[in-house]
Amino acid sequence: MQISLKVDVEDSSGFREGLPAILSLLEQYQVKATFFFSTGYDNTGLRIRNLFQPLVLTRQLPILQKTYGLLLPPVSLSKKFRTLMHDCAAAGHDIGLKGFDSVTWQSQAINARKDWIHSQFQWAMENFETVFGKKPSFSSVPANVVNVFQLKLMDEYGFDAAFDTLGKVPYYPDYQGYQGNTLQIPVTLPSIEALLLQPDITIDNVHEYLYVESQKPLSYGHVYEVRAAYEGRQWLPVLEKMIVMWRSSQWEFMTASELLEKISGQALNRHQVGWGQYKPDNHYKATQSLPIDS
Repeated sequence: MQISLKVDVEDSSGFREGLPAILSLLEQYQVKATFFFSTGYDNTGLRIRNLFQPLVLTRQLPILQKTYGLLLPPVSLSKKFRTLMHDCAAAGHDIGLKGFDSVTWQSQAINARKDWIHSQFQWAMENFETVFGKKPSFSSVPANVVNVFQLKLMDEYGFDAAFDTLGKVPYYPDYQGYQGNTLQIPVTLPSIEALLLQPDITIDNVHEYLYVESQKPLSYGHVYEVRAAYEGRQWLPVLEKMIVMWRSSQWEFMTASELLEKISGQALNRHQVGWGQYKPDNHYKATQSLPIDS
């Protein structure tokens, strides 16, 4: 069995507290992961006005961060946390792009026009290249909100793969009549907060249920989404338990580039991209749907 850890770092608390904690944990257990960085602004304060943001998560953020973009100026993530980004790459992890402004993307991208999508990506790409001196090979849109113009940009920029959706196996997307050529590698496992809504699941045993979910065999293994602001902070003990369980079962941890190498040469299907409604916020997320006959 194999598992790929996809780590999203999108806001100040994720960079300041979550990222160092996760890097230390991965180093302790000699695990490599793929990190996706938001390179624009932390506008967390706008989530107070954003009906799409789950309140259960917003309440867990530091009080000061809740004012960024609302009462205080938004924080420039690529400038303030550039050293931490470099530390992550220096540790041998794969690095990808998580967009420019996660809060704004989550609330506006689904119906955004071409010029808005292009501006968001241009700013994000420029900041990424300023930090790392190269273009990103991997991308993941915030909140699993895709847009047909964004999928077209994936192809134009030549990304190796995108981690935009939820699903089961790697595939090529078909969305609103556009057939994309950038491979989609979906997140396959449920989030901690979604599992905690189920009867009899608590923070003390949620790792056991998550491990059971990961035992379901998939052709290319599982992808687990780790959010630095949450799994890197109050839920770090759960993440450590998961890593220990996977390692003790001789699971193979794979980065995005290692997973692509394994997939290379395989015949992968094209699937429609639909929308699924997910707990705890009932937010609609892009989801791998029916395969398309070739």
